[in-house]
Amino acid sequence: MTVHTGNESAPTPDEAVHPAPDTTGPDTAAAEPPSTAEKVSGKNAGDKKAAGKKAAEKKADGKKAAKKPRDAAPEPTTAREAEPAPQDASAQPSRLRRFGRVLRRPRTLVPLVVIVVLLGVLGWGATMLWDKNQTENARTSALDAGRRYATDLATYSYQNLDNNMSVVRAHSAGEFSGQYQQVASNLKDLILKYQSNSSAKIIQAGLVNGNRDTAEVIVFLDQTVTNTNSPQPRVDRNRMQLSLIRQDGDWKLSNVQLM
Repeated sequence: MTVHTGNESAPTPDEAVHPAPDTTGPDTAAAEPPSTAEKVSGKNAGDKKAAGKKAAEKKADGKKAAKKPRDAAPEPTTAREAEPAPQDASAQPSRLRRFGRVLRRPRTLVPLVVIVVLLGVLGWGATMLWDKNQTENARTSALDAGRRYATDLATYSYQNLDNNMSVVRAHSAGEFSGQYQQVASNLKDLILKYQSNSSAKIIQAGLVNGNRDTAEVIVFLDQTVTNTNSPQPRVDRNRMQLSLIRQDGDWKLSNVQLM
């Protein structure tokens, strides 16, 4: 065994890599440290062994990963399960509920407003049309009544005088009814005395103005008169303005003027 003293210098790099052989005995060769090639060879063998172990672990992990989808396949989810759970309306903030009501309200009110407006327009139009028709009907009936009443005033016969006068009185109203009664009484004696007869023919008639309650009618007529003093018929051309008022749906004479 070699004994080194403290005064010995440190081995050089070459000596550390390639130590000098010990010639002291046969055991010296067995105690020599492994060479650099042996160290490298041993290191490579350890690396290969570690690499093989890692490859085996990766292969095992791959087999486990391949088996896992079949062994633990996830159950399919239905459309109902995939849908999110509806939120409870009571959980919504009060502001959102009020805002929703405000947004929904116009959708309901707009059609109602349109319907109300349309009904109002239709009602107004129907009222105006009805009023116009009623006014036109009243004017037409007033003109017909004026023509008829003018004919009654100018037509009489001494043989049927009371009946003629009663027809006129039946169609008179207000003060005119009393005035006609007085004039007819004064003329009655003369008509009977001279056995007078009169007939009337309407030449032209027109409505001056009128509505559903009052009307003014002008009538042009020829009055043919015969009596004992004038055996030959005498034709008088008369023009009358008749004032009419409506009572209980019928036109009545309220005044007569000879023009």
